[in-house]
Amino acid sequence: MSVQQRNIQSYIFGAILILLFIAMLRLFAPIFTVLLWSTLLYIILSPLHRRVIRNLNFETVKGKILRNVWAAVFTMGTILIILFPLSFVISIFIMQILEMVRYLLDLLSERPEYLRDIFEKLSSLIRDVSAGQIQITADDIRQQIINFLNTQLQRMPQIGGGIQVYWRFFNKYVVNGIYNVFPFC
Repeated sequence: MSVQQRNIQSYIFGAILILLFIAMLRLFAPIFTVLLWSTLLYIILSPLHRRVIRNLNFETVKGKILRNVWAAVFTMGTILIILFPLSFVISIFIMQILEMVRYLLDLLSERPEYLRDIFEKLSSLIRDVSAGQIQITADDIRQQIINFLNTQLQRMPQIGGGIQVYWRFFNKYVVNGIYNVFPFC
C-alpha cells in the first residue's frame, strides 16, 4: 500500500468517525440536560457519600446492609432535591395560569371593546371560510370564550385531583424501583 492510499484511508476513516460522532450527539441531544444535571448532582453528593460509607466494613452483613441503606437514603435525598423545587415551580405555574384566566375573564366581561376588533375579524374570517354557512358574530365568539374559561376554572380542582393520581402512580413505581435496585448494590 502506498502512502497516498493510506492518507485517503485515514481521511475516509476520519470522516466516518466524525459522522458517527455527530450521529451520536444527535441521538443523545434530547437527554443532554438530564445527563448534565445528574452528573452535577453526582459530583456534589459523591464526596458526602464516600465520607459516610468510609468506615463501613463491607465484609460483614451489617456493613452490606448499611451500604444499601445509605444508598437508598442518598437516592431518596437526590429525588427530593429534584422534586422539591420542581413542585414549587409547578404550583407557581398553575397559580399564574389561574390568575391569567381570571384576568382574561375580567377583561372580557368588563371591557369587551378591547378585543371587539379581533372578534369582528375572526367572525368575518369564519363566515368567509365557510362560504356564509356559519353565521357567527363577535358577541357569540366573546360569549363562547367566556363560557370556555369559566368551564376550565371549574375543572381546575379536577385537574388537581388528576395530578395527585399521577403523583401517587409515580411514587409507587419509584419506590418499587428503589426497593428492587438496592438489594443489588
